[in-house]
Amino acid sequence: CSATLEEFKLSENEVGDEGIGVLHRGLVRCTKLRLLDLGACGLTHACTPVLSDIIIQCTQLRDINLGRNFRGDNALVELAPSLSSHAIQELRLRSLRLSSECLHALGCILEAQQDHLTVLDLGNNDIGDDDLLCLYPSLCRCSKMMTFFMGENNLSSSSLPVLTDLLRHWPRIQTLWMHVQRAPTDDTVPDLHARRAFATAVRYCTDMIRLLISHRWVDEEEMATIRPASLRVEYYY
Repeated sequence: CSATLEEFKLSENEVGDEGIGVLHRGLVRCTKLRLLDLGACGLTHACTPVLSDIIIQCTQLRDINLGRNFRGDNALVELAPSLSSHAIQELRLRSLRLSSECLHALGCILEAQQDHLTVLDLGNNDIGDDDLLCLYPSLCRCSKMMTFFMGENNLSSSSLPVLTDLLRHWPRIQTLWMHVQRAPTDDTVPDLHARRAFATAVRYCTDMIRLLISHRWVDEEEMATIRPASLRVEYYY
């Protein structure tokens, strides 16, 4: 079985660190494993040596979900070398409460995966404007990006120019989720130039099919006139 297993989905199960230790011996033998889904499995920093070894040994891994684990510890720092070791195409890191050290490690992972990554989920990680700006150089290099989730973070309208420039580097982007639930109370509406620049960037994303964004960040009427016909835009008020 281990020689042929390609997908291992265990999300929403309280496996915990001890459970991953038990699974380790079998998983490292899954040489054809392409998908590892451990979302919301109750993992902590303590399991990172075992988890790193699983990722390193499964050389065919292309899709990894570690979301809703760790909860604010620096596990991603320890996992960064293993997550940089293969050609990862889809990486889901939702709700990890990333620290500044983790964001630096994430930048290193993105640099390593710049020629491969197509899906990145960083939703609900308390990422602010300065954090996004720090990740910006690494994100720009991920030219194959097709799906980017950055919703439910602490971004303000100040990040709109950064987002606009990212779109210019992502010609294949299809889905962009920028739903802002916890924007600062004093957040202002971006100036007209910034909103028009964003709309123009969207126009050239001809593969984009879904955009979720705050209505404060864009001119809805202008977006309606220039967006690609296939694009579904959802606004949050």
